[in-house]
Parts: sequence; structure tokens; C-alpha cells
Amino acid sequence: MTSTRSRLTCEQRAAATSAERRIYINAAPGSGKTTVAAERFGVLRWEPDDDLRRILALSFTRSACAELCTRIRQRWGRTALSWPHVGMTIDALHCEILTYLLRTEAVSWPGGLTELTVLDNWRGQKAARWMAESMGYRRAITLDGTAVGTRGIPVNRAGHYVGKKEDFESHLRAGRCAHEDVRHLVLASLKNAELKAIIAEFLRATTKAVIVDEVFDANELDLALVWLAAEEGLSVTVIGDPWQALYDFRGARPDLVPGMVEAGAFTTYPVSRSFRFTTDTMRTVAEKARSGAPVSLATSADIAECDVVLARKWKDLWDVADCVLPLSFGRLANQTDYYGLRWPRVLVSLGPSSGVGTGAVSRLIWPRLVG
Repeated sequence: MTSTRSRLTCEQRAAATSAERRIYINAAPGSGKTTVAAERFGVLRWEPDDDLRRILALSFTRSACAELCTRIRQRWGRTALSWPHVGMTIDALHCEILTYLLRTEAVSWPGGLTELTVLDNWRGQKAARWMAESMGYRRAITLDGTAVGTRGIPVNRAGHYVGKKEDFESHLRAGRCAHEDVRHLVLASLKNAELKAIIAEFLRATTKAVIVDEVFDANELDLALVWLAAEEGLSVTVIGDPWQALYDFRGARPDLVPGMVEAGAFTTYPVSRSFRFTTDTMRTVAEKARSGAPVSLATSADIAECDVVLARKWKDLWDVADCVLPLSFGRLANQTDYYGLRWPRVLVSLGPSSGVGTGAVSRLIWPRLVG
């Protein structure tokens, strides 16, 4: 076991060791959110009681979950994550809940299957193809009462989908589905009073405490499960920074988190000291950005020395300097070949009118052409 408690700040220690059942840790960028989550896990894991239910640590990607589990083991030793205590992605929790509903026959899958192969997406699967927005209809999974079925829906987000009914249902009969399908079924189950009660009993019977890292990446379903866990009397800890919501592809709803915290009477613990911003200048820039004030890391005179200029809005690049070439990556309607471009060396500018304080920096990248 690694002794790190002495290195925790007073704010981190207060949050990690709180006796409250519902807590929200409002952590600034670089303030050690994962460190606090790992510390909180061990505090709850070794509480002096006879409760043998699991401590469940949740994050939103496999890499983030692996990092959280590594921190827990480093801090508390390998036995910290011995059965039944576990760290997993929240998508894995969705799969666990759906599997429970299938095994208990609360929900019926085509062919009576109870074991599924859950794909990240449909890419590479038979009859799946790339479909852009407004490219007709695709097949989607439904829950008709307690039976899993399918229906056609308009394509409202570009991605790989199966378009034909017979092809999609063939995948389902083989036990194949995507995480998006699992999320849809679990959310639909929570809207069914009888199925919601079964899910609540599953959480209550198996889990003592839930710790959710980066809660502002949660979608409607994720937050519904967090709320249900709190309602069922589990200890619930949510940790996050409202300025760091990243997973729009999962339907992240950071706007719903403050309402949940308020309605659930979560006790708020601020963790404000940043270990990322080490100089006074860096701290000043960070504070201005978080307060919504425009931020510039370079003057217009410095632009010619930049290798890359980033801005939040597309129009800002036209006002920067004549030496800046506008390029955009990752959009179907505006693909650009970056062959022959020289990539960043040292300086990055947000531009004097970028307004970075109003939101996250976008994916717009402007490298200078070689020569």
C-alpha cells in the first residue's frame, strides 16, 4: 500500500473522507480528480462495517477506467479490487444490468438469448454501412413491453448503421448489438415501473457505494442510474469539472448534473488547487478562461512565429493574419488532406477574439505550410 494521504491537500482529504452519503466533488482542471476518486474508493472499501456489497468505481472510457484502477491499487494495494469490488466503464454497467434483466427473464431477447456480444459500433459488421445525417432510415432496437424488437428511425447522427430490417434482426438473433442499443434498452427499462424496480433491487443487493469519475460526461441514462442508486440508499460520490465534458458521441448532458446535485441534496466539496497550472501566468489564464473572459496566449505580432493557431469559432481565423491557412479535420463536408503540413513546434495561440472562455476549444487546426 502506497502512503499518499499525507500528500493530499486539505480539500482533497475532506472530500475523500466525507461521511456524507451523497457528495459532489467539484474539481478544477489538474486538481487530481482521479487521485481523489481512488482515495474515496479505499475509504469506503475499508469502512468498519459488515456490509459485504461491492464498492463500484465508474468512468467513461476503458483507458480512464484502467487509470483509475491503477491508482486504486497503487494507493490501497491489489486486494482493494478483489471480488466483489470493481472498477468498470459505465457502459459495462449498462451491459451488466441488461444481462441481469435477460437472465431473470424480465426482458426477452429474440431467440431467448441471455448472453450478448456487445460491439462498440456496427462498423465492419455484415450489411453495415456509413450513413450521414439525413441519409434516410436505419434500424434501431426497441423495447415493446418486455420484448426486444426493432424499428426504423431517421439517421440523425453520422455513423455506421444497418439499414435493412432483415439484416439487423439477423444480428440480434445471433446475439450481436452495439453499446448504443444496450443504452437504449436500459433507458427504456427505467421508464417501465416494473423493470425499474428490478434494476433498483439489483443495485441495492449488489452495491454499497458508487463513485463516478468525470460525471459531466454522463448522459441521460447514466445520470438516471446515479439518481436511482442514490434513491435506493447507496453511497453516491460524483466527481467532475463542468468545463471538461468531452463525450458528446455518447449524448453527454453536463447541463443535467447541477439539477441532480441540487435535487438530491448532494453535499458539495470544492477541490480547487491545480497541479497542472504551476506558474502565476498559467493560473491567471485558467481563471480568466473559467470565468468566461476571452484569453489570448499570443499577440497578433507573434502569429507569424506560430506553427499552429487554435480558435473556437471558424470565422476567427479569417481575422488573425494573412499567414494563417484555414484547415478543418473530421467533418464529412470538409475533409482536408494534411500531407505536407508542418506540425506544432512550441507556441500555440488561441487568437485575440477566440472567446475560449465561453466553451471548449474546437477541432479547428491551422498548421503553416512547409515552405
